[in-house]
Amino acid sequence: MSSEKQAARKAKKAAMRNHEDGQQDNEFSGPRFSDTLRLRTIKIVTQGSEFYVHEELLCQESEKFKKQLRGDFKEAQTGEIPDCEEDPALMGMFFEYLYRGGWLLNEKISHTSQFVLLASLYCLADRLSAKSFKDAVFWKFTNAFYESEPLSDQEICELLLVIHTELPEQEGHAEDLRNIIFWCTASRLSTLRHYSDFKNHILRQHPELGSQILRWASPADSRSMPSINTNRPGPRFKEEVEFI
Repeated sequence: MSSEKQAARKAKKAAMRNHEDGQQDNEFSGPRFSDTLRLRTIKIVTQGSEFYVHEELLCQESEKFKKQLRGDFKEAQTGEIPDCEEDPALMGMFFEYLYRGGWLLNEKISHTSQFVLLASLYCLADRLSAKSFKDAVFWKFTNAFYESEPLSDQEICELLLVIHTELPEQEGHAEDLRNIIFWCTASRLSTLRHYSDFKNHILRQHPELGSQILRWASPADSRSMPSINTNRPGPRFKEEVEFI
């Protein structure tokens, strides 16, 4: 492993210790899961794929869907959203999360390429105004990032493009996510500068992105790895009542 990657890994471990120090349990109040299954199911069509999802689950999680299904829109009358236009694979993972948490909460990251998937899921959550989903994605990204092997040059380039093209600058988690990715890029700049995709697809095609990277890499503005405290998402539903 190169000295550059070793230094990055040490920084990640230090940030991980600070990250774990901030872990705490979340208090919870919310509906029972069975309560969300009482209303109709909504048909959602995205890029030719069809999904059927309970309305209450959608409206509880996504402000965008809530406005469509509870406002004065055609979708509220028909119970169908025919032109979602999101990636079906990403939407499938969102719906899996709604019903059972799925990979997002219950499985570990098996390969560093999955950080790119998580960044795309975060952007989806941002577009859907799905707060708890966004919190869960952010938790999984940061929790795994502090423990993972170093990302490949290609994965760093893909992450840069995701946050640059799909995630507008904003306060909160989004800024934290951008900072982690920019820090990772700056810490690997001496090797990335020789990688053709970084030179041709990042610096030349997106010069404003290159300027942001250089600000992180500047000796006058050198920064340690962002230390971000984020808690594991708590339960989304109350326990079911058992009748004996």
